[in-house]
Amino acid sequence: MSLTRRAYLCFYFNSNYAGARADYLYSDGNLDNERFNKGGSGANGYNVVVKNNAASVVNNWSYSATVYYNSGCNGSVASQTIGAYGKANLNASMKNENASFREPS
Repeated sequence: MSLTRRAYLCFYFNSNYAGARADYLYSDGNLDNERFNKGGSGANGYNVVVKNNAASVVNNWSYSATVYYNSGCNGSVASQTIGAYGKANLNASMKNENASFREPS
């Protein structure tokens, strides 16, 4: 069973899939215009900008998704791939340093 519904990639404000959540159906090259808006106004991180504030990710796609340190899905500094139907706490290079993500085309 997935931790999220009706979304394919879900970012969480806290580690271990806790706190407020942001859900995505498609790749996003710049997360600075999105907010953690799921989990209710009392959830830790609710209404905070997603860019550089996520700690964990759930991937409900049947293929991997990659989270990037830079905007524009640029992995020149760091990136982390979450496997199909996988979930992960973002590693030390990526935690609170997430700027974009992409699913395979």
